[in-house]
Amino acid sequence: MPDYLREMRRLAGDVSRIPPRPLVGRPVDCRAAVFVLLVERQDPSLLMIKRADRGDPWSGQIAFPGGREEAGDDNLRHTAFRELFEEMGIAAEDIVELASAGFFRTHLLPVDLQAFIGLWRVRSPLAVDPREVASTHELSLCELWIEHIDSGYAGHSAIELGDTLVYHMGAERIWGVTARIIHYLLEHLINLTGETS
Repeated sequence: MPDYLREMRRLAGDVSRIPPRPLVGRPVDCRAAVFVLLVERQDPSLLMIKRADRGDPWSGQIAFPGGREEAGDDNLRHTAFRELFEEMGIAAEDIVELASAGFFRTHLLPVDLQAFIGLWRVRSPLAVDPREVASTHELSLCELWIEHIDSGYAGHSAIELGDTLVYHMGAERIWGVTARIIHYLLEHLINLTGETS
């Protein structure tokens, strides 16, 4: 087995042990779900999107694929899979679901967002809906890890870091709830592996 597949399996095992973050505060009326997808590559990465300009507060932001719960959704897990297929053309059978990172609340508008973590087995090209997604990107988990450590984020909560919690993808900034989800993922991976460099 190639070394990178062993590493992906180890990483998937670590991720599956991340505890879900509880919903903090009273629930709000609007709910949404995103998929934090590890991409099965030699250099493990996260699948990110740049949102299309739709006139909402999240237009043009770097984010995880996902969206709001709709009336026909059975639950937020259903929402995450539905949005993933609608936005990216990724079918449920191409995803190994690993864990739920739990709930996060957006700040621009009060939305309770559940983040699901999965491994995307890349079997076919993406079929992106341009009405939803301006562009797609694979963000190296290793580069994120280095930025997390070098920026002094390790060992500090997202609440402590506040608006200073920002990651970068080239010239793009990743902030808000997306940055907080990345922070949660990296902090737990650091705690599970004991690696801080």
